[in-house]
Amino acid sequence: MILQLSTKAQITLEGLFTEPKQTADTLYFPFEDGIQLIVINYYDTWERQVAYKEAMQPRGMSWAAIMGPPPKNMYLFRNTEGKIVKTYHGISDGRGLKGMDYFNAGLIYLYGLRDFTEYHGYLKYYEINEQVGLINTKGEVVVPAVYDDIRRYQDLDGDWEKLIIEKDGYFGFLDTNLNVLFPPIYRCSSDTNYYGYPEHNILNDSFIKVYKNGKCGLIDENGVVLIDFKYDNLLPIHDSMIVGLLNKELINPNQYFWNNVQACEIYDVKFNLITSLDEYDHIEYNGIKRFIVKKGNLVGVVNHKGKVIIPIEYNSLAPQDNNYYVVKGNKSGVISLEGKVLIPIEYEM
Repeated sequence: MILQLSTKAQITLEGLFTEPKQTADTLYFPFEDGIQLIVINYYDTWERQVAYKEAMQPRGMSWAAIMGPPPKNMYLFRNTEGKIVKTYHGISDGRGLKGMDYFNAGLIYLYGLRDFTEYHGYLKYYEINEQVGLINTKGEVVVPAVYDDIRRYQDLDGDWEKLIIEKDGYFGFLDTNLNVLFPPIYRCSSDTNYYGYPEHNILNDSFIKVYKNGKCGLIDENGVVLIDFKYDNLLPIHDSMIVGLLNKELINPNQYFWNNVQACEIYDVKFNLITSLDEYDHIEYNGIKRFIVKKGNLVGVVNHKGKVIIPIEYNSLAPQDNNYYVVKGNKSGVISLEGKVLIPIEYEM
């Protein structure tokens, strides 16, 4: 309960047990170029009411869910003559998060919605017909309300300068000047039910694995395509190399995924193609720049450049004590990672 109150309520302990007023606060901002912003702040009123209910009548279901979404804040803009020249709705109730399951959201997640009420202190998130945009404190539209969602993008340095824009299940980026770096054309998952989270799809500390038309590729934070969209998945491997995986059969979700990989391409740190491994029936990355490959019923080992390290002539091959235990016919032996025979393949199994 203390965690809930401290993150959700954001009010003083002195006022925690005093029943809050029911009317919303009205906030008056200074005039800018003859225009004043007035905010009717329903959200903070709702927060205080939730905190009071949680403190006085704690129960299993959060009062935030019982009371339902707060009314949206109102942004009113008046001129020096006192005439209201523009009005907008805020999105503090989460309406801008299209399809959000409000009543099943946890308190910590709901608290995160406060991130949507303003940006850089002077820009406000506003909503028209459940579409989100940004206005400044003079009522000027800075980003039009054409997106399902706008939120901060947190890079690995902890900066929140860029914004993610989402539309119809795809995401794009705005830069620090709110210019479109790239429109909403990517997903972070092959699952078409949601666009995913770019922050969770970072490869090699900087680059974002994304999907376009069902295929996986790599972009940087500016939207520059580094690896084209032709793979089922991308994975980082040894020394910051990246391997593009091609699955020639339907992936069994209950099966180790390398068992479905039948071709792949390997890129260096500058995203130059090193080699294509496309002549095998099955490929599995074995670490240390080596791949165990299968052709027909025989297996061997190749390196990241496609060079054969262990000939594809064994019935089975398995890593063992930094070497390979191999079987050929009914005989077994041990071969080093470099392909040197350590124990001749002449011992009965």
